[in-house]
Amino acid sequence: MEKSELYILIAVFFFLTIALVWMGARMWNDMRKRQQNQGQQRKKSH
Repeated sequence: MEKSELYILIAVFFFLTIALVWMGARMWNDMRKRQQNQGQQRKKSH
C-alpha cells in the first residue's frame, strides 16, 4: 500500500465520519424541535 492510498483512505473515513455526525446532529435537532412544538400545541389546546 502506498502512502498516497493511505492518505486517500484516511480522508474518506474522515469525510464519512463528519457526514454521519452532521446528519445525526441535524436529526437530533429536528427531534428536539418537534418535541418542543408538540409541547406548545398541548399548552394551547388546554
